[in-house]
Amino acid sequence: MLALFQDFGCNMSLKIHFLDSHLNSFLDNCRQVNDEHGERFHQDTANVEKRYQRNSYTAMLAEYCWTLIRDAPHVHYKRQVKRNRKSEAD
Repeated sequence: MLALFQDFGCNMSLKIHFLDSHLNSFLDNCRQVNDEHGERFHQDTANVEKRYQRNSYTAMLAEYCWTLIRDAPHVHYKRQVKRNRKSEAD
């Protein structure tokens, strides 16, 4: 890829240079990250299954989804409780 850029007389951007220099280690790193995510998924589902023995799978799936949302540090839950001011005055 570098040779093609040089043949055309193009300046290579920093992004292309970074991608080209890290392309060899990408597949090995991708496999490791994929294995880590798969292992965590199986651990999380095993914990949820232990808590919800003999209960519905719908509740178990909902619990797992809320666990993912709760554990994501970059996601903010913005729903607020809407209160009726007339009922508070009573």
